[in-house]
Amino acid sequence: MNSQKVAIITAASRSIGAGCARELAAQGYKVSLLARSKSILELALELSGIATQGSITNFRDLQQLVETTLANFGRIDAVVNSFGDPPRPDLLSISDEMWIENFEMLFLSVVRIARLVTEPMRH
Repeated sequence: MNSQKVAIITAASRSIGAGCARELAAQGYKVSLLARSKSILELALELSGIATQGSITNFRDLQQLVETTLANFGRIDAVVNSFGDPPRPDLLSISDEMWIENFEMLFLSVVRIARLVTEPMRH
């Protein structure tokens, strides 16, 4: 089995996520990137990594990310669960839909990716 470490980075197409991906690749990690933007494919190519186009709020996208990572690299050693900033309107004007979206992005995405990677990371 390849001993090169592998990192998953979510919301990796720009800003902090892209910076983490570049730094981990520079440190010798193989990177598996997730983002909604098509530009994630270019960044993955630049970093000799792989990309999954999708959202951290979609369980199937996270599942595909983990499965693709394991199929291509055979292991997962690190996860950077990056995400964008949620909107910050006045507290009383936040709709139920926005509360749910933000809860999924800020909390459930962490729980979901942890569930998916824990077993593979133990091995």
